[in-house]
Amino acid sequence: MKILIYALLAIVFFSCDDKKEQLNTKLPECIENIIANEQSFFPLITIRQQEVNGENRYWLNTDARHLDGPEYIVNSSCDTICSYSDRGIPVDCIDQYGGWQIIWER
Repeated sequence: MKILIYALLAIVFFSCDDKKEQLNTKLPECIENIIANEQSFFPLITIRQQEVNGENRYWLNTDARHLDGPEYIVNSSCDTICSYSDRGIPVDCIDQYGGWQIIWER
């Protein structure tokens, strides 16, 4: 019986990372341009990705929000979907996100 429990736990454990393997980690050209031309007081620390309604969204993480500065979530064309700070995430933005995955780090 213990072997069966361990086997089931192993199956669950090893199947949890399937989403990471499916993630497209190629950055859109506009985000690569942002990285290459960055001259911000708050430099990019990470870029995180999440798929929402079949579209890739990118969190351009600078940690500026900790100083009440804005951070941005953009789409593949670098159109701003929403911005937020530690003062709060707009209601129309907060419900869509939850499982960001880092795809680029400085």
